[in-house]
Amino acid sequence: MRDVGRVVAAAALALSFAACHRAGPSATECEQMLDRYLDMTIGDDPTLAALPTAQAQMARAMKKETKKGDKSYHRVADQCLREVSRTEYECAMKANGANQWEACIE
Repeated sequence: MRDVGRVVAAAALALSFAACHRAGPSATECEQMLDRYLDMTIGDDPTLAALPTAQAQMARAMKKETKKGDKSYHRVADQCLREVSRTEYECAMKANGANQWEACIE
């Protein structure tokens, strides 16, 4: 009987560890993470550097919305929910550039 209790306790511990380990970002967090990446990559666009500030901001916003409407954005957002871990999410949110962000997710 004690062996059964140990097996149940071990199984519960393993399941709770797996649940904690796999607890990835929510849909809102995935969107925030992907928006952060878009901001980083669009911000590096040299064609926007020559524009006046207001026009550059408007162009960035338009580029971001265009990318968010793309099928690949939705595919990556779905993939985020399935595959990105909490650790990867936190790393990406702290990243200082697109290359660092990408290294967090790989």
